[in-house]
Amino acid sequence: MQCDYQRLAWRSYTVVMCSYLGLLVVFTLNTLIWPSCNRQPNTVIWLIHIVPMLLFLPGLLKRQARTHVWLSFISLGYFLAAVPLVYVCFSPLPIIETLLIVQLFISTMLYARWRSRELSTAVQQHQSPGSQTE
Repeated sequence: MQCDYQRLAWRSYTVVMCSYLGLLVVFTLNTLIWPSCNRQPNTVIWLIHIVPMLLFLPGLLKRQARTHVWLSFISLGYFLAAVPLVYVCFSPLPIIETLLIVQLFISTMLYARWRSRELSTAVQQHQSPGSQTE
C-alpha cells in the first residue's frame, strides 16, 4: 500500500501552524492581557515566551523538516513550564496552553517524519533506473 506522504505532511503542517499561532495567542493572553495566578501583566515574561518561538517562524514558513524537529524539542521546555501552572492556577488558559504545546509537539514530529519521507520518495522517483545517463 502506497502512502501519500505529501498529503500527510500537508495535514500535519496545517496542525503545526494552527497550534503554533494558537500558542502565540495564548502566551499573549496569559502574560499581557489576562495573567493567571494573581500575576501582573509582564512584558519581559511575554518576550521570553515569544522570542524563541518567533525564531522558528522563517523555517516553518519554508516547511523545513529540521526546523520542525528543533521546534518539537523546544516545545518540551515550554511543556515543563506549563504543566505545574495547570495544577496551581484555576484558569482555563494554562490548560489550553498545555494542550496546544502537546499538539504542537506531536504534529511537528509527525511533519518531520512525513516530510522527510515525502522528499526521499521524490528523490527515489527522480533517480529511477530509466532516467540514468550512461
